[in-house]
Amino acid sequence: MPSARIFFIAGLFSLAGGSCLLATQGPHPVMHPHRTSTGQVLGMIAHDGATQTAQTLSRRRQWQDIVQGVSSGRHDAQRALSLLLPKADPQTATLLRMSMKAALPYQPQTVLRTLRDSASSMSDTRAICSSHGMGTAWNSSARQAVSSVHEAALRIRVKACLSSLAKS
Repeated sequence: MPSARIFFIAGLFSLAGGSCLLATQGPHPVMHPHRTSTGQVLGMIAHDGATQTAQTLSRRRQWQDIVQGVSSGRHDAQRALSLLLPKADPQTATLLRMSMKAALPYQPQTVLRTLRDSASSMSDTRAICSSHGMGTAWNSSARQAVSSVHEAALRIRVKACLSSLAKS
């Protein structure tokens, strides 16, 4: 059942992201038949910079591999998202945060590392850890998952996240 929720949230992310991105495209968006792997994205970041890469991924609607990678706990996806999240346009950033929120009960360490490494504000951590719109089962699962993170470098994010979960 937990994986069904991830797929449902990922589906919503894809639908909402596609709609937002289509609205920003010209009259004839270019479709690219290939997917961009996380390794390719990291190469693009190294070559073109995070801002240009985020714009390219948004234009091509190719955030799926990054989102799925974070949801499955892949470190390369976590690294790519931490570099790209601050450079994403507001609509894409919102959708990326929603996907991180959905992944929190299943990959708390990956989500919290992404937030730490992206130098995002503590308000981002509190928003992602808020159960607003998620339900009591998500809150309970997220609280238990975040409580299991004992990495010293994430201590501040864990504390902020648990506090946010307790308040919501």
